[in-house]
Amino acid sequence: MKIKDVILLVALVGGAILLVERRNVTKSEPAAAKPPPPPVPVQVPAIAPKALEPPSPAANFATPWQDESQFIVQTIATDLVEMMVFAKSGRAPEAGGLKMEVNEVATQADGTIVYQVKVPSLQVAMELPINAAIWSPTVYQPLARTLAKKLDLTGSANLPTNSIIAELTDLRAVVIEHANAEVSAALEKDCASPALHERAALVLATFTLREHARLFFEIRTELCAMTAHLALARSLRAGDEVSVEGRLAEAALTTLYNNRAEGMKLVEAIGEDVPGVTAWKQALRTRNTGDYRIIKETPELSLLERIEKFKAEAQRLNTDVVWNELTRLPEPLRGLPDWIRIVGSNDYGVETGHELLRGALPAELNEIEQVHALVPGEPVLSRDNLVAALNVEPGRCVTVGAGGRPRVRVIGWGLWAAFLQRRLCQAITEDFRFMDKMWGVPDDAREFRQKADAQFAGLRLYPFVRRQNATDDAYYHRAQDDSMALIRREPHLIPADVWNYVSYRVPFGDIYVPPPHPFINEWHRHNPPPGTAYNPYPRMNHPSLMGQTDTSARLDRLHALAPWDHDIAYYLVKDHYGSQPTAEQLMDGYRAELEFVPDPMRKIAQASETQPAVYIEWMTRAAALNPAAYYPLGTYLVKHGRDAEAAVAYVNGMTRDPDSVTMATYAGWLVTYFEAHGQPENATALADRAAETYSYDGLEAKARLLETRKDYDQALAVYSAMVERYQIMRGLGNFLIRTQKVVPAPKYRELLTRTLSDAAGWKLPRVELKDLSSAPVNGVVFTAENSETIKAGLKPGDVIVAAQGYRVHDYPSYTVLRDFDATGPLRLILWRNGAYLELSASPPKHSFGVTMSTYTKPK
Repeated sequence: MKIKDVILLVALVGGAILLVERRNVTKSEPAAAKPPPPPVPVQVPAIAPKALEPPSPAANFATPWQDESQFIVQTIATDLVEMMVFAKSGRAPEAGGLKMEVNEVATQADGTIVYQVKVPSLQVAMELPINAAIWSPTVYQPLARTLAKKLDLTGSANLPTNSIIAELTDLRAVVIEHANAEVSAALEKDCASPALHERAALVLATFTLREHARLFFEIRTELCAMTAHLALARSLRAGDEVSVEGRLAEAALTTLYNNRAEGMKLVEAIGEDVPGVTAWKQALRTRNTGDYRIIKETPELSLLERIEKFKAEAQRLNTDVVWNELTRLPEPLRGLPDWIRIVGSNDYGVETGHELLRGALPAELNEIEQVHALVPGEPVLSRDNLVAALNVEPGRCVTVGAGGRPRVRVIGWGLWAAFLQRRLCQAITEDFRFMDKMWGVPDDAREFRQKADAQFAGLRLYPFVRRQNATDDAYYHRAQDDSMALIRREPHLIPADVWNYVSYRVPFGDIYVPPPHPFINEWHRHNPPPGTAYNPYPRMNHPSLMGQTDTSARLDRLHALAPWDHDIAYYLVKDHYGSQPTAEQLMDGYRAELEFVPDPMRKIAQASETQPAVYIEWMTRAAALNPAAYYPLGTYLVKHGRDAEAAVAYVNGMTRDPDSVTMATYAGWLVTYFEAHGQPENATALADRAAETYSYDGLEAKARLLETRKDYDQALAVYSAMVERYQIMRGLGNFLIRTQKVVPAPKYRELLTRTLSDAAGWKLPRVELKDLSSAPVNGVVFTAENSETIKAGLKPGDVIVAAQGYRVHDYPSYTVLRDFDATGPLRLILWRNGAYLELSASPPKHSFGVTMSTYTKPK
């Protein structure tokens, strides 16, 4: 695919990107506030039953395997058998691959799962206990030895002439594919060389370390291929010492399936007398622990080390700060897609989001073009066949080439295609989310979605993109139908996180899951895969892991396997200590990462809120690592009457944290402080800086300063801009109410009256309790309750018909009145059990935080 074709592709899906580039430099355009991390979605119990029964005779999935672990064992065993047959005979696998049967047959007293493996054509039938991690090469040694004996296969003495360890510290796709081509060609000539299989596993490890795809993260196929190569190498060595490449590959494999404690042991046992080994060890130490301090910044750092350090910092520290530090990199390295992938897999601010929006899709399309051009035997890539090329499924190592000739590909195009498709899907999903949710330009987001759908809807995983990008029932239902069909057809290719979303609720309507149900527990029967801590975050919503009587013990085992895994630590603390753990309990749960990760430091501070000295100590430690922590520190100091210290904390946050929208959120207090303490220049500068973000809080900080200085007309202009942009009346309403006491000008009284009588286009007549008698024909109904509704005396089914003295017809009109005046209580008239009543409530910012909807009287 020529570069001009890539540009055309970007044009097809990038109309909104060009729009973004224009709007990003326009000061009058707003930036939406950075949202807090979303709550963990709740699995619907009716869709995900807790019972863990063996697969029923009626298959849930249209595949030879009916659960994840069976898929893993069968994939490894099949690759192992086919490579050994080829090594002995030089024959390609029979059409469709060697026929194999792999079935779970027993669970031993110690919990070990046992599979029966049958290879009819070789007259092999044996039991295979999974007595270690399911991806451990040692598990497959009995099978490999049996096959070697059956085939009379011994290892060759073929040794590669040079090590590629140093070469593979350069993680660029073209370097990986070059190494892949070399080792594949060598294995095609001598598939009985243990050293070559160990080298193949290291090439696969290098490839897999680049997987950063957030919702679309998935590396089980890659782990299976690595395991097969290493298991075969061990059987061919017959006790000889494993090469350094093989030892590094096994350390990387263990690290990648998240058994971090064991991964660290394997790393430390490797000597450093081969070029590149030191860089690999530093990178794997960092991947296992998440400790970004391990790798020191020097000009000589390998790309492998730079990427692992960047990943650890982005996950643990302030993503926006880390992103901005990329400018220090040498120019040739800045354009790699890895940086965007890593940042896009974490939380980030609006400014960073704009840069990702401009860069993500072009970077992914460019790498697709680069890699595909290097793969032999593939047709020329074009706009017309791009989707078909990316839908090629991962194959095994030995395949049938032209004329029936055996062909070896350690990383075949199918594996590359699956990797690149996941990244492309994640980029489209993340771009839409940023535009729709973070930036707040839903019309542009929908235009982007339409163009992306037109070009990429045929991608295998695209139903899950549409599920993420859905904003209405029809689009959502189609995505769910297609997702369920794909789940049944190819469960082994579905990332766990996007599968979860089939069962999660949507904000715009009722949940819809087409029959059959998602089978999420049936697929993840052994969860995570036996003996591993693999990919824990999405699995923490699976009842097959979290809904069991021994869940606490399972979490303890996972924590022991991966003590530095932040997600496991979070759920362990939640399970063991509840929703409000003490500081001491938090220190115990997060002890492995407590010295270098700010998040647990913030949690410990919050748990110590009644002890100011302890709170300030821990939040200050967190702020030293992540400047965003200066903001809650400042708020705490304000609450305790330590305004001068609070001002210092806020200034530190606004100086060191690059997220200007977060700055604007907290700017109001500091602007007022500067103005009151004889620093009008600082007050003006900060208010202007906050207003330039065009966030609601930033504009309000500017408007309040103008109001304080009695510049009422300019203040009115800013408050009016807030209403125009955000459709929230609170700021303008409160300003107009305040001005009645200090400004005799009729225009303010008239504006207040006009705003109330014709708020945002709704005619809202005044109403009192005595005016109401017959049942309402419309209003707003409560459909749930919480502590705020209970405190106010509200009940599910109550219909609000008036707020703040004005008639409510529907939910939008209610929100206008609710937001209009937040200075006093929220005065409501409601209909309950055939009668009207009046009450007052004071929920935070007049929001009850429960589901409400427009009420229409049944006909």
